[in-house]
Amino acid sequence: MQKKIKFLIISQSFLVIAVLTFYFTLNLKHTNTIQTNSVGLEKNLEINSLYKDKSNNQNSQSILLSIHNYIKNNQSSKALLLIDSLYKENPNSSLSYLVASHIFLLKDQNQLAYENLQKASKFSDFKKYNTHLDIQLNLILNNLNYIEQNLSRININDPNQTIHYLVYLAKNQNFKELENIFENDFILTNELNYNLKQDYEYFKTFKDGNRNMLYNLWAKSLIKNQYIHYARSLLLDAIQNDSSSHNSYLLLSYCYILSENYEEALQILNKSKKIDPYNQNINFYLALLNYQENNYKESLVFLDKVKDKELYNQKIKLLGLNKYNLKEFTSAEKYLKEYQNNNPEDLLSIEYLLNIYFNEKKDLQNAYSLIKKLEKLNFNTANYYNLLGLSYLNLNNSNKADEYFKKALNLDSNYYPALFNQAKLLIKTDDITQSSLNLQRGLKIAEIHKDKKFIKKFKVELNRFNN
Repeated sequence: MQKKIKFLIISQSFLVIAVLTFYFTLNLKHTNTIQTNSVGLEKNLEINSLYKDKSNNQNSQSILLSIHNYIKNNQSSKALLLIDSLYKENPNSSLSYLVASHIFLLKDQNQLAYENLQKASKFSDFKKYNTHLDIQLNLILNNLNYIEQNLSRININDPNQTIHYLVYLAKNQNFKELENIFENDFILTNELNYNLKQDYEYFKTFKDGNRNMLYNLWAKSLIKNQYIHYARSLLLDAIQNDSSSHNSYLLLSYCYILSENYEEALQILNKSKKIDPYNQNINFYLALLNYQENNYKESLVFLDKVKDKELYNQKIKLLGLNKYNLKEFTSAEKYLKEYQNNNPEDLLSIEYLLNIYFNEKKDLQNAYSLIKKLEKLNFNTANYYNLLGLSYLNLNNSNKADEYFKKALNLDSNYYPALFNQAKLLIKTDDITQSSLNLQRGLKIAEIHKDKKFIKKFKVELNRFNN
């Protein structure tokens, strides 16, 4: 019993740290900082060969590096935006189709993954990139007959390919063969394989342990190493075996958050809530996802149920964001100032406070003081420069605003908040043609990101042109 309690606590702790890390690292959709997720994302060496092939030209290598960075930071929608550019550089190669297939696999868009894989197979260099994407796709869909027919293609003596065989054995419940594989020390030179073995050894200590426990343990290790699709597949199998396992639902919701499928994540969390209605972690995740879906009042309802002191700091930030979007600006300022005082480098709280000072309270003194603090941070991200540009736009300093918007877009030409704000500046300087082009392009990018708030903002400005 004590071991089971320990297992549950470990699962809960992992989820709290992982989800909150994702939330604050990505800064609710608008950050551009490329950094490794602190839950411990490791290199997927087999897939890395696709992104780090030195035989590609310099432009292709640059595009692939950007795509790879976005994927490492769970920003697959941004990664997809670069596929057209990659294709233009390599029109006679399978490369762009394989990369697209990999991204769609991570995003749980299996039909698109399959279609791109089929297109890739028609090129002569298809076999050059030994990614086993077809095996991965069929494995997550539980087409185990296909795997059995293609087992000879998996080199189980290669530690970086063994993962496919291990997942296959787990799905087949062939635990005897699993133990045989884990006896080979060279397999364990791969950190993921080593972690999976440790999980398996821990699982074996439970006399009444079932495969759902193993699947949950493995899912956490797979998520850390960017095999989100394998984690998701094992968790779906676990839920099919036992639909009352709220740990499986929580982990599955995290997989959907990482793949930017927020609606699915919300549905899964609601199911978990019915199983364990008193779980405060679930209440926080539901508050977060309802905020993401612009359901601000519902988000506040769930936040009110969060009493855990360890979540207080994150709670007040989310309270401030919800209050702002409900136009309760005095309350929003109170919560966001408290959060910002404890987290002076948080750009999102600064952004919302500046919006309150400039647009709601006309408090230029507090706005100017906050801008000076912002300038001292000296970050080098698109989000940072865009925020400075917007601040100077509000101070009617068009030259400074233009300088910072250009810096933002030089770092990330697809950063649509900067496209929107630069369009506003261009209207002010009577460059209507370029402003319209910015708005049209920004709208397309915002639609790819499913960012409802910015989609609305772009459409409102474009309608003004039409009228």
